[in-house]
Parts: sequence; structure tokens; C-alpha cells
Amino acid sequence: MKLSFSWLKRYIPALTADFSKIDDTLTSLGFEVEGIENQGELFAKIIVAKVVESGPHPDADSLTLNKVFDGEKEIQVVCGGSNVKTGITVAFAPVKTILPLTDGTTLKLKKAKIRGQESLGMICSTSEIGLGECIGKEIMILPDGLKPGAPLHSLGYYDTCIEIDVTPNRPDALSHMGVARELAAGLSLEFITPSLDLKQSNKSIADAITIDIQDQEACTKYTARVIKGLQVTDSPAWLQNYLNTVGIRPINNVVDVTNFILMEWGQPLHAFDLNKFNSQKIVIRRAQAGETLVTLDDQERKLISSDLLICDGDTPACLAGVMGGKTTEVDHTTVDVLLETAYFKPSVVRKQSRRLGLMSDSSYRFERGVDPLAIADVSNYAIALLKEVCGGEVLNGTAEETTGFHKQTKSTIPLRPSRVKSLLGMDVPADKIKRLLHSIECHLTAAAEDQLVFTVPGFRPDLEREVDLIEEIARLIGYDEIPVQTPKLALQANPLSKKEQVARVIRTTLASLGLNEGLSLRFNSKKDIESLFSEGDPRREPVALQNPISEEWGVLPTSLLPRLLHSVSLNLRNQEKQIRLFEISRAYFNDLAKRSDRHPGIKEQDIVSGVIAGDWEYAGLGDQPAQVEFLDLKTIVESLFKKLNLAVVLQRPAEPIAFLHPLQQVEISLNGVVIGCVGGVHPKSAKEFGIKVPTIVFEFELAKVEKFALHQPKFKPFSKFGEMVREVNIIVDESFDQAEMLKKAQNFKAKNLVDIRLRSSYKGKGVPEGKKSLLYQFVYQSAKQTLTDELVNKAQDKLTAKLGEDPSIEYR
Repeated sequence: MKLSFSWLKRYIPALTADFSKIDDTLTSLGFEVEGIENQGELFAKIIVAKVVESGPHPDADSLTLNKVFDGEKEIQVVCGGSNVKTGITVAFAPVKTILPLTDGTTLKLKKAKIRGQESLGMICSTSEIGLGECIGKEIMILPDGLKPGAPLHSLGYYDTCIEIDVTPNRPDALSHMGVARELAAGLSLEFITPSLDLKQSNKSIADAITIDIQDQEACTKYTARVIKGLQVTDSPAWLQNYLNTVGIRPINNVVDVTNFILMEWGQPLHAFDLNKFNSQKIVIRRAQAGETLVTLDDQERKLISSDLLICDGDTPACLAGVMGGKTTEVDHTTVDVLLETAYFKPSVVRKQSRRLGLMSDSSYRFERGVDPLAIADVSNYAIALLKEVCGGEVLNGTAEETTGFHKQTKSTIPLRPSRVKSLLGMDVPADKIKRLLHSIECHLTAAAEDQLVFTVPGFRPDLEREVDLIEEIARLIGYDEIPVQTPKLALQANPLSKKEQVARVIRTTLASLGLNEGLSLRFNSKKDIESLFSEGDPRREPVALQNPISEEWGVLPTSLLPRLLHSVSLNLRNQEKQIRLFEISRAYFNDLAKRSDRHPGIKEQDIVSGVIAGDWEYAGLGDQPAQVEFLDLKTIVESLFKKLNLAVVLQRPAEPIAFLHPLQQVEISLNGVVIGCVGGVHPKSAKEFGIKVPTIVFEFELAKVEKFALHQPKFKPFSKFGEMVREVNIIVDESFDQAEMLKKAQNFKAKNLVDIRLRSSYKGKGVPEGKKSLLYQFVYQSAKQTLTDELVNKAQDKLTAKLGEDPSIEYR
């Protein structure tokens, strides 16, 4: 948004040219200043001169030979201006003047000979000295009475231009009045709203025009004024200067007034040549399929049904809020003008502007929202200014229509001073709050204990809530004035949940035991699950996805083992022979009993799984690598639970686990509850996954471990007395395992028995087929005394006798 300093002074008479202060104030109010340009500095050497003699050039018909007086002496100048004559006052650029050109370069004037005649400077046109475009080859003629030699920039012909960046939520700042209001509030200066006396004739506008809004939501208010008998000419100098300062080219006095109001109030207007209308009725409607409109840029626009039109009866005359039509354009023949002031729905203007690729100053403002409550005031002010500049007769009254969608009254927002103090961290007295908000035209309408009610002007659509008003208070006070206080934060460690603590210990322990953590996708193949788990196993009935990526990823996992076994297969195919993996993740099961509109009927369960496969360790030079065995992973699992301070039991399952090797499987029990299993993968299951090497797996439920894990162990003093060992050699079935012996011995509870150690296992000569020989050591020790042979033998004999009662055990 470009602003003229002189223009701002129309509303803030006390504003001084302290541009550093203006820059700081606008920035603190939230408007980034992109640049401040003093246009007069670029043309500081341009002076006033008097043409004392003018005649034709002896060798060029299109040139004149002139003598100008610069206040000190007469200078000869050759000029190509068509309107140069003796006695006029002109803008003169002496030799050595540097003029900026429109292409960004500069021109330094030197002594020159033009067609044989010496020329010592240049008589300037308006375009050559930055005061607008010239007509043809005409030079700029200044008013008589100006003193020759006076710098032109000292006479008010140049202004200072301030360019600011306006955020989309502040449409009010797209006008000089809007920015002046903010600047006055920031500098604590008086802001004056411009006004003009409107004189109307006795002729009623009702006889000239009527309004019909057919799309009452897209156009909520439409106002038309009519002025007759005006004269379309060049605008007065003050009006042209204002427009030139902000980069708008003056066209004629009618169009210039509409542009002036646009930049002053932020309200777009449009002027129609009333005599080019074929109807006395203005219709605001949506376009019909196939309709076209030639806009003021001479482009034919193909319209669609969503486009909003201002029509001369049934004929499109203007693209609402964007650009007028060529058929009703104001030109030098115009004598009667209809002036439109309206409110169009921002989204409607935005859509048709974007669709047509037609951006204008009007659409830019309508898209962001103009003041819906100021339509009538702007209309009155604009028609009064048009009469002042163009003459003519203003018809009495206004042709208008307001729909039920139009905002008619100001919004109100309650504000609590206590809330202001809470958010800003400073005490702002109620009187100061009133004064600050009053400066931006938010007026107090009611007051109660700790509550003030303010009305919000229509040009501030961004103010909707109490916190918005508090932000305005902070902005007007100045953010630099708000005290800075570092918050006191009581920092403390965020305790981990018990589940996460256990999971971290499991990760650390398994990693230290040589396993690598894997991370699989959270989907499985139903085929893999059915090939691994047998009928009746709840893991065989997974939750199906409604929109699976593919059949391979069609269900949610009920176990991590299928994906781990796929990882084993992938590693083997890539020549990796030593595979040790584990994963902690979640499994999902159908829970039909809980299924309802609010519950998906899915039960989640955290599980821990692991696998070792291939070689247990790398072979030395010339050696064959040892392959993984069941006892390797069994030992890892035992070490893990020892780290978790849990006494688990690994025992043969009551019912065989189908996907595990029948002779290499145990279940993990904790406090009498089965929580998982360890075992070698059944050859049939391994084949389904393309695995041809020994593979051992484990899996258990994390939730059942979490409750008891990481309990504080109690210290048990070491015995100061030596231990005594007794050996027993027994013959049992091949299916007999260590867990059975431990269970039988523990049931007997032999006195001072602290450990049972399996020393050897033998099958072969001297041992019947289907049997094996086991050598056990029974370790006795007391924490109170040194044991004697008599005490140990007595306990051992009782234990041996008790074990001998079992028909499955035969002493060797």
C-alpha cells in the first residue's frame, strides 16, 4: 500500500515530517514499512523559469527557440513542446541536472547544439519530472506569479511516498484514512474524518433509476447516486498530484474522483455513463451461460454462471467488484453519471477475479472486505466531491437496496480488565483501556464490575473476541512497554510408565546379549498367520483391514513371529548367516464382546518376540561354524528374566505347540501363569517361510511381565559355610527334561538343598533304546552351620527314596 504524506496530513493536521518516527510508529503498530521515498529529492535541481521570448526554430518546424529567465539571467533553450509560448511559467532543468528515466537509468543534461542552435537546459513536461503523464508533446505550464529560480519541490509539487505491507486481516489499512487513524492513535494525535456539504436538486433520483438485487447473498447492499450536466475534463492539480504520488495515472476528473475515494476510504466505486444505459433499472444477478462482457481493458470476457454482474436491465454492464464494462464507460462526451457504491461478498469477487485472471485495485479490496456500515457515508461524500470537481446537478435522494444478509449494526465485545492484566502481565487501568480503544473507534457502550462492553467499527472485521481487543491494547501501548518476565519453570524428570521402563530394560538386555532390534510394518499376511498357527489358536483369527495395501498386508498382526521369520528368510537370501533379531510391538485380536458403535471390538496386546537362526558364531580359520541350538536361546531368555528380577519357569507345555519342534519347546510360566514360549521352529513351518537352517524363536506378553518386573530385590547374605555335593545317576525316557527333575525335587523340599545341577546326559551302549542316562549333583549348604555327612546323607537318602517311588525314574 502506497501512502502520500500530504494526503495523511488531511486527516492528521498535527503530523510532522519526522519520517523516522513515522516509520517506527507504523512498524510498532504492525505495519511493516517497506520504503520511504522523497520524490522531490530526485528533482531537486528543477526550478521555476519564465519564457521571455519564444519563436520558431530556423531549421526545424517541430522545434521552438526560446529564451527563459531563471531568476538571474536569460538562457537560450531549444524545445519540442507544442504549447510553448512567450509569457508562460515553466519547469526548467538547467545544465548538469540529472533526471531519472522510467527504465531506471538517468540522463545528465549537457550543453548541446540542436539543429545548429545552442541549447542550455530543458523545458520539462510533467512526465519528465515525475508529475504524471503529459498529453502529446505538451510541456508543463505553471501558474503565473511564481518566482523564477524557486526550486519546484519547495512549492508543494512533490510529496513523500510511504510504502507499507498490509496483512490480509487488516482491510482497513488499504486506505489513507485507515492508516491515518492508526498513525494518529499511535502518536496520540487528533484524527479528523473528512466531510463535504452536499447540495442536491429538487429532481428525484426515483425518476432516473431503480435497483433490483436478484442474488441477495452475493450483493448485500447496492447504492446509486446520479449527477447530471457535469463536465468531463482534466482533474485539478491537487487531485492529480495526490494520485501521481501513489502511482495512479490521472485519466479524467470523474475517474480520478473514484480512484481518490478508493485510496482515501478504501471503498471501490464505479462511475457509469448514464446516457449509455438502455434501461432505467440496474439488475445485480449471476451471469447466464454463454454471456460475454467487454471490460474497460478492451478484453472480451466469457462468463459462467458463478460470475456476478451489474446489468443495464438485461444487458451486462460491469463485472461486479472487479472491472467495469466498455459499453457504459465514462469519456469526454459524458454529461450524466451514475455513481455506484456497493458491498459484494468477498468470496464471490475473489473467485471470479482469480478465474478470469483479472486483478484490480477494486477486487483487491472487495476480496478482503470493505466496511459494510460506511456504504451510505462514502456514497454521500463521493457524490459531493464529484460535484465539486466536475460541476453538475446531483439528483435528490439515493437509489438503493439492502438485503437481509447485510450487516446493519456494529458488533459488541465484552472485555474484562482482569483478563487484560492476566494476558499482558501488566495492570492497565480501565480509563486507559477506554482511551486506547476509543482512538481506533471502538467505543464503550456499557460498563459493570470487571466488564466493559465495546462496539466494533465495521472497518475492523478482524475484531471478534475479547482476546482481539486485548491484542489491540497491547499493540497501542507498544509491545516494548510490556514488561518482560522470564517464567519460573519447575523442571523435573518426566517419569516413564512402568511398561516403558520394562521395555527399555528388555531392549538393553537383549541387545547386550547379541540380538539386534527389528522394526516391522504393522501389517501381516493372513496366509502367513494360517501357515504358522493351528486351528483353535486365537492368533489364527486376525483383524482384517477394510482397505489393505495388498493381500500381503491385509490383516493386523496377532504375533510378531511371521514378520521376524520373513526377516530371517530375507537375510539368508542376502548371504547373512548369523541372524539374531528381536522386536517389541503390538498385536491385535478380535474382541466381539465389546464391539459397539463406540468400540471397534479390537483388543491390543504388547508382546516381545525374538529369533536366532543360522550360525551361532563365526568360524575360525579352517573350522566349521557352530549352528544355533535350542539351549542358546533358552539361555538368553533365562538371562533376560534374571535381569528383570523375575523367577520364571521354563517347562514342557501341557499341550504341544504346533509351530514349534516337538522336542524343542518349552512354555514360560510366571507365578503359575503361562506368558509365552521358547522353541525351535517346526521344519514344516520353516519351509513355509523358505528357511533351511536351524531357527529358534521366543515370544511372551509384555503386560504379564510388567506387573512383576523390576521389583526391588532383597539382599540374601552369602553362606559362610561350605557346600556338600551328592551325585545320583538315573535312567529316564528321552522325553524327560530338567524342568521335571526340578519340579519333583522342589515338591519334596529336602532340607538344606540349595541347587540341582545336571552334569551329563548319555545315550548309547549300556542304556536301553528310547532311554537316556542323566548324572545329577545335589548341592547342600546351610547359612547357619557347617553340615555334617550324617545330616546330608539323611536328607539325600530321603530324597532318593522319594524319587525312586516314581516309576519313570530308574537308578543306575
